Amino acid sequence: MNVFKKLVIIVVLVAMMLPLFTGCGSNNEKRYNTIEDFEHARVGVMTGSSFDTLAKEYLPEAERVYFMIATDLILNLEQGKIDGILMDKGYYTPMVWEDEGLSYIEADMPNTEYAIAFPKSSDSDVLAEQVNEFIKDQGKSGWLKELEDKWISDEEPDFIPDTDSLTGENGTIKVATTSQFKPYDYLKDGKLTGMEIEFIVRFAEEYGYDLELDPMDFSAILPSIAAGRYDMAISNITVTEERAESVRFSDPYYKSPIIMAVLSDSTGGQQLGFGERIVEGFSKTFIREDRWKLIVDGIGVTMLISLCAVLLGTLLGFGIYMVTCMNVKGVRVVSEAIAKVYTRIIEGTPVVVVLMVLFYVVFGSVKDISGVAVAILGFSLIFGAFVYSHMKVSVGSVDIGQAEAAYALGYTKNKAYTRIILPQAMSIFMPTYCSHAVELIKGTAIVGYIAVNDLTKVGDIIRSNTYEAFFPLVSVAIIYFLLTWIISLLLRRVKVRFEPKRRSNDTILKGVKR
Repeated sequence: MNVFKKLVIIVVLVAMMLPLFTGCGSNNEKRYNTIEDFEHARVGVMTGSSFDTLAKEYLPEAERVYFMIATDLILNLEQGKIDGILMDKGYYTPMVWEDEGLSYIEADMPNTEYAIAFPKSSDSDVLAEQVNEFIKDQGKSGWLKELEDKWISDEEPDFIPDTDSLTGENGTIKVATTSQFKPYDYLKDGKLTGMEIEFIVRFAEEYGYDLELDPMDFSAILPSIAAGRYDMAISNITVTEERAESVRFSDPYYKSPIIMAVLSDSTGGQQLGFGERIVEGFSKTFIREDRWKLIVDGIGVTMLISLCAVLLGTLLGFGIYMVTCMNVKGVRVVSEAIAKVYTRIIEGTPVVVVLMVLFYVVFGSVKDISGVAVAILGFSLIFGAFVYSHMKVSVGSVDIGQAEAAYALGYTKNKAYTRIILPQAMSIFMPTYCSHAVELIKGTAIVGYIAVNDLTKVGDIIRSNTYEAFFPLVSVAIIYFLLTWIISLLLRRVKVRFEPKRRSNDTILKGVKR
């Protein structure tokens, strides 16, 4: 495929994504004035949140549509794919900051209560008691109300908590959080901030702790706490009976009323022209707060995982294959049985499940192992299974007469394999190997499930903080396209070295050297 064709693909991709940016939905003729009007409507809720439970209880006939981040909820509301967004009033606050052209309807539902989550172990007793004591004292002093008024307001606070000044004389607390929930936990100028971040930093100052804040997907937070990987979790976590079976909760520290966000009668931020929106969207995505640095970091993480997984997976798969070819019958039989079980398990299990089993089960109690290390291990196992299986098929595809001819020429079994069989097998092996190596780069897009900020995850973080869909999505798509294109060109040069027609006269075997 030449460069012109690739540019055409990019143009088509951008054209397909334009509706995400310009908005293609129509304003519904039906108007919603009370929460009861949504009884048969399409209601957007955040996956894994308590709003799903409230929607089931108070709007049982409504169609619930699930999304991971608020940006996707707003986008689908603007496009007319949902009729309202069930959320707490705190989530609505940053939509006012960004002038998203929304309004809301008060919902006659119980206020959402947020609490801190801890592992269910005796080790968390002291920390949980200290947090409860802190909540009680700061509630009496009025600081919690000041904190609420500061962050749940019409203007975004120009504040980033100073974690560098924490003394840490009483140890370090590992905290699971998110970077996608404005105004509670989000990135500003490349650093975590928000109401909950300020809350936990103030607590650490009061009790002499240092903090290790680890942002991840909301869906990964409670499993991480239940597995004991972190000391506590802050991320708008509501207390439910089912959750309380797995984790321990502090006393509530914040209560928020429930609302239904809807499109405003006025167009709000939509009044900008197309060209102005392009400029503003580009600025929000790349320029503002130096968000281009996040994208560069995400590219680095994606390539680190991909390259390490390809290298280690190749060594693993080839090593397993060589062990199964050993002359010692007992070793060969056992290794073949192990390899068969290993490849069947890996090939029959979804990649995301492999990663989550490794992160939450196999290494669930290992606090110091990073998500990047687990991702490299997981994709190495996956790629290794492919290498082993494909090596076996490729070598088996070489006619047995090739080995017999090599023996007739005086080659030993090892030399016949390395000089005759393997080169021919590699010409079969390499095309598929190169394709899988390129596919692995795209496959790493799911590592956000195990708290890794790769390229895809960074795009989600930017979307959640800017409420822009077009530039984050399209830029991530184009970057993946360019990365896979460059890697495929490099691998193509490697593949050429194994093509028999391109071998030089000097490399062609002419018999056994005496």
